[in-house]
Amino acid sequence: MATFSEVIKVLLEKRVVPTVLGLVCGTLIYAFSSDNNWLLKRLGSLGYGLLWAGIIFLGATFIQWLIKYIKVWVATYKEFVEDKRYEEREMKERIEDLWSFTDQLSPEKIDFIRELIRNENHTIEKSVDFIPGYTMDYFHCSPILIMRQVERGEQIAMQYQLEESFYKLILYSLKTYKKINHFE
Repeated sequence: MATFSEVIKVLLEKRVVPTVLGLVCGTLIYAFSSDNNWLLKRLGSLGYGLLWAGIIFLGATFIQWLIKYIKVWVATYKEFVEDKRYEEREMKERIEDLWSFTDQLSPEKIDFIRELIRNENHTIEKSVDFIPGYTMDYFHCSPILIMRQVERGEQIAMQYQLEESFYKLILYSLKTYKKINHFE
């Protein structure tokens, strides 16, 4: 009996609710069980009450664990949804900035950007005076990179390529909205 009281003491210190619930329910089940119950006859009154107390204890502990797990899962899911919303807002802002930028470009430059997109952003050679240096505050650099200068006899040509993040953003805009500026 001393061992039983030590076990109950430890359980009450660490798992109060399931222990009390188990003991109360086990006692109530014993009190309302008929005297000719075969399990009661086999285990005796103390064993029968402890069996039901243990079953209720395990059930209550499982329910507590399940509630805790569900709360963690719901919190993780809410965080995931919030992150997705934030990413979508950020991407919409970036797309809007891209469209505002491309709205200001001349038709030749837009056609050149489309040509770079069609050839999957491989370098294209154009004459030196084709694209004067322009920058975009959003990208902190020119979205069209000059890869190198190439001499073709007396004529000098430049090899151009889109900056990688600019290229990916334009591809996303084309796939999602089927346009690269406001006017398409």
